[in-house]
Amino acid sequence: MDAEHEAYQTGVSIGDDIVLDHEINVGNRLLIYVVGVDGADSIKQVLSQLVRVGTNKRDECGFNRFRLVLLTQRAESVEDAASDAFHSFSRPYLAGKKRLHLD
Repeated sequence: MDAEHEAYQTGVSIGDDIVLDHEINVGNRLLIYVVGVDGADSIKQVLSQLVRVGTNKRDECGFNRFRLVLLTQRAESVEDAASDAFHSFSRPYLAGKKRLHLD
């Protein structure tokens, strides 16, 4: 792995209607997805897909870590919605997986 490698892409499509604002590769070790969300409703619709696609790419491409960054002007409402959505899908998804948590 090249610790000096960095890649930065904008407008990366990861699904039928989800486009990342940014996908960042830091040293082929850390994969970062940055996506803007308008509020609680938008995060409920996309969080599980964002996490699934990101963790799958992390595992398939040999990254050590994956981080998902949610950009919003409504942090309080998004925080609660993200937590609820994450916990509703993460338990079944965690079967056989590790290193998945919400900060």
